[in-house]
Amino acid sequence: MKRNDYLLALTSGFLSAPEDELNQLYSEFGKYYEFYELGKAGQVSLGGRDSNDQEAGFVQWINSLRKEKIKNVDFVYGTFSSGDLPNHIVSAFAGAQELLLQVTTSKGLKTFTLHTYFSPQSEMKPAQFIELIDAQTQKGKLWDRIIALLQESNEMNNRPAFEEKKIKEYLITREGEYVFDGMASQLMQEVQVECEVMKTPFIIPSALQSLFYKSEFDFGDSDREIVFFYATTELTASEVLLLINAQPFKEEIWEKCAEDLSVYPNPLIPVSTAGELKAFAEKMNVETASNFSHTVCRIICGLCEEHHSKPVVPSSVKDKFGPDEQENARAQARSMLNSKQWFLTANQNPWELYFFELVSAATGEAPREIEEVKKDFRSVLQEIESFAVKIDSPFSEAFGLADYLLSDKVPSGNFDTAHLEAIKKDMLSKRFTDIALENFEARFSYCSEFKKFNWSSSRLFGLIAVSISDVFGGMGSWNDIYVESDPETYERLSAALFKNMKLYFAAMLSV
Repeated sequence: MKRNDYLLALTSGFLSAPEDELNQLYSEFGKYYEFYELGKAGQVSLGGRDSNDQEAGFVQWINSLRKEKIKNVDFVYGTFSSGDLPNHIVSAFAGAQELLLQVTTSKGLKTFTLHTYFSPQSEMKPAQFIELIDAQTQKGKLWDRIIALLQESNEMNNRPAFEEKKIKEYLITREGEYVFDGMASQLMQEVQVECEVMKTPFIIPSALQSLFYKSEFDFGDSDREIVFFYATTELTASEVLLLINAQPFKEEIWEKCAEDLSVYPNPLIPVSTAGELKAFAEKMNVETASNFSHTVCRIICGLCEEHHSKPVVPSSVKDKFGPDEQENARAQARSMLNSKQWFLTANQNPWELYFFELVSAATGEAPREIEEVKKDFRSVLQEIESFAVKIDSPFSEAFGLADYLLSDKVPSGNFDTAHLEAIKKDMLSKRFTDIALENFEARFSYCSEFKKFNWSSSRLFGLIAVSISDVFGGMGSWNDIYVESDPETYERLSAALFKNMKLYFAAMLSV
């Protein structure tokens, strides 16, 4: 069972458990999770936003909801992902959410989504980063560069922009901490690059020395000046020719371009010698000329390094090539930083935090009776099992096993070792393979754990059925196969299975 699904089931159990059993349940499951301290080192902690809009540990959050007298606990399925991809594809991506938790109390409806947070990759915290930058001699210019990089990253990742004057306040918010952690190494390099460009020292206050180290890896010749040169827009044939002819080693360019094309053929340029290439270049359309310009620029860079010179760019096309003076200075600084660069010390005390964050109510599919949802789920499982057999996919047994667990044919018992063996014996009689038995046994522990909430056998087996049928993920998953013979049926059944699996899971957890 995926971690998030497990935690949703766990939360359902705690929200609905009898009051006099709570402390014992906290003690039992507290062996595996940290329920009191958020982000505790070396632990997987749980928490949520309480009725006072405060971040709270799991116990405090659960108790605050229960004190408001819970009337209903509903898990709602909907299309909460963005973009055009269907949910069963998006589910393979980290952070994807399909279920929302809705708790109705005497004070009204609260809707939560489960967020996952990981400890920073480095020991440095945003507050320490702020202290570091403020210690630099040109801190104003450095903050301008940092703001530009953060805003660019937020825009590329569809995150909201922040008020630039409040950069320091932003960095210590939960969102700012998350963004900083993902960019900490890049920001640290770029800060040192700017210091190199500005010819100012990179100052590390004594209190922050332990957060840095220098690599012992030999980066080679850091004194060699690397040439950076590239086209920033489309070019015409005449502009490419103008550039080549401006170089003092133009004949070498043609020879090396021909050599390059012989090793890496280009379907847009069907010639083999330097002479043929010259003639062909005069007739190139914009698409071909722009494509060819990448090869030309790369070869000019190499030849300039050999000749210890710089590219000659005619004034009429100067605005069509990069880098500009400032970006070139930064590129040179990056190439020469090498062994002088300071790196951030990795975090020595990692943690994970799963946090129920309040959100505005989202529309989803209205809850239905569990038996009705179960019937639809089994119907899809049976149809997709037949389809998987038809295309000779090993996933057919997974679908069949999930359907078996939803039937009334699974031997009853106390979910102990004897019960497990009885089920495995019955599975063998129904010709399930050893792989199926192994997959079932690996998930059987969920039953003994959630049995502590006094859940019914059908509910416990239902959890395993959901886990077994959740075949959506990355490489090697059901999503990763290609069905040339009947792609329409494959897509239809994949979407139907994912949706009905989630609807059944939501119905099971709603109380």
